[in-house]
Amino acid sequence: MKVYKVLTIVDSFSPNGDGINDCWYIKNIDNYPKADVSVFSRYGQRVFQSIGYSKPWDGRFNGAYLPAGTYY
Repeated sequence: MKVYKVLTIVDSFSPNGDGINDCWYIKNIDNYPKADVSVFSRYGQRVFQSIGYSKPWDGRFNGAYLPAGTYY
């Protein structure tokens, strides 16, 4: 039996380039190397997807920062 650490997912971050909370980190995600992480806009558009989540999301979509809002 293998016991994994619980994922800790923060519910907010501020990708404004000030060096504080600029990326969306998921603590312990490295225990799930095949994790499929997707982020959607409030209109259902996928704005981020990663298999493995080796690089935290920085709030960009197609190279440009997304506007402040709620993403799922």
